[in-house]
Amino acid sequence: MIIALYDTNVLISGTFWRGMPRLLIRLARKKQIQFVTCQALLDELQSVLIRPDKSFRLSQAEAALIADDVLTYASLVAPTREITVCRDLDDNLVSACALAGHAEYLVTGDPDLLVLEKYEGISIVKVRDFVKTFLSEHYQRYRHGEVSFGRLTEELGMTTWGLSHLLEEFGWPVSNLPAAY
Repeated sequence: MIIALYDTNVLISGTFWRGMPRLLIRLARKKQIQFVTCQALLDELQSVLIRPDKSFRLSQAEAALIADDVLTYASLVAPTREITVCRDLDDNLVSACALAGHAEYLVTGDPDLLVLEKYEGISIVKVRDFVKTFLSEHYQRYRHGEVSFGRLTEELGMTTWGLSHLLEEFGWPVSNLPAAY
């Protein structure tokens, strides 16, 4: 199973809007991806959600409910090393948390993290690139007739339309493939 850390911006996008960030949350909920985070990142999430300059403007209680929900599908880790690799000093915590959780991927939209590309074996990628990497293995199982398309949609918690649209978006055909029995 892939271990990944989703940055705060990914969690917020997945919580409030549809699209690939929401898919990542769904996959973590279904235990298809092991999502790791730390208390400091949950605190950051709550802080952003209540900031008056952001469109969310949630109450402290509402933000705490969202952080509590994240804990239902996350593995909580405690960073053990101080990291000083990022241009934005606040992003060092994200890297430290990913290291503590033995993450293979750090999924973010933050250009200050993305510029690193890789850090101590952790691939730092955009949401779209991570989804494509994750789905490629599942798609190959389907292409080789190891699993039916219906079964694949069940495993991923997606609708048939949603999965076929996403695969086609990546340039992967979903018709004229062998059927799995």
